[in-house]
Amino acid sequence: MNLKQKATLLVVSVVMVAMLIYPPFHVQWQNGAIVYLGYHNILADDLFFKGPLKPELTWSRLFLQWIVVLMIGVITWSAAKGKK
Repeated sequence: MNLKQKATLLVVSVVMVAMLIYPPFHVQWQNGAIVYLGYHNILADDLFFKGPLKPELTWSRLFLQWIVVLMIGVITWSAAKGKK
């Protein structure tokens, strides 16, 4: 593993941890409407939303973001491999 590949691994790891700490949230109203609340710190005690409904993590969006970051990481990793 060369220096560029190590840098790629580090950047992808940091980005994925950051996405886990600041994940996307949504809330579903009684009429079924889903409102996306944006990205917020998951470690915060009192979440940003004041109201009768509890915000939920948007898992599908988080996993999609992880897949995109991993694909970009794999492409960058392969491009940084170099010739032997």
